Amino acid sequence: PDAATMIELKKSLGKERIKIVLGTWCGDSKVNVPNFFKVLDALQFKEKNTEIIAVDGNKKAENGIIDGLNITNVPTFIVFDKKGNELGRIVEHPKTTLEADLLAIVKKKK
Repeated sequence: PDAATMIELKKSLGKERIKIVLGTWCGDSKVNVPNFFKVLDALQFKEKNTEIIAVDGNKKAENGIIDGLNITNVPTFIVFDKKGNELGRIVEHPKTTLEADLLAIVKKKK
């Protein structure tokens, strides 16, 4: 991860929650989910604020727990504020880098 972006991200990140929807069968999930966790680990992001949901090939999860989240591709990283409002998402792969995209999402709340 980029050091300057990580410093700014650590300052900007508050009590957000992150929901990660992935497919174990998906190439993008196999690459981007571990890299996303490297970013979260470097930020010392609390595990209790992260939810991981695995989907099948039809992008469906048990008990309909992702119904209403409009998941079209995986992985999808959804960032919520402490009240549960969606701040933004990274779908499949980042536009720039995972940490830069996450920073752009978190900065929207301000």
